Amino acid sequence: VYEVTVTNRGPGAGTYDLDDALAPGEGVTVVGVQGVVTDTPGSVGVNEAFDGLDDTRIVTGQAISGATTAPVVHTYTVTVRYAADLTDVTIPDTDVCTTEEGTVPGGLNNVATVDWNGNEGSDDECVRPGKPTLDKALVSARPAGDGTWEVVYDLTVGNVGGEATTYDLDDELLFSP
Repeated sequence: VYEVTVTNRGPGAGTYDLDDALAPGEGVTVVGVQGVVTDTPGSVGVNEAFDGLDDTRIVTGQAISGATTAPVVHTYTVTVRYAADLTDVTIPDTDVCTTEEGTVPGGLNNVATVDWNGNEGSDDECVRPGKPTLDKALVSARPAGDGTWEVVYDLTVGNVGGEATTYDLDDELLFSP
């Protein structure tokens, strides 16, 4: 869930078109747009076909009043469902989410563009979903008597993504008979 805002700080009223292009990185798939809601007074209605991929238009010809004592702000709340399979994806060790080549592997990027009375402006936002990492290290191994051993491992789970995530952890002992 994220918000896209259109703000008019000037005294002149106008109309705008608003687009939002989703650009997921490798390992991330857009499952679908669950919905777009707006607080816009006198809304012309959002484009029901908006999917952020093939149809990036959220609204066309939306009127916005001129600012008098404070800026006029229209907010669009977008809910996108995505799937992330980062098993075979190498997440870059950087805070950068986009490069000249596009969205980094594992990134969730979107670029909103507003066309306001013939003037265009854009803004982007990118997050990286969580990707658990696992490090297993032998702490100790010592004979416990009667041909048995006490073996202690340290399992450390980390997250190289930018968002919280969940994981399941299984550890199978594979000792030779």
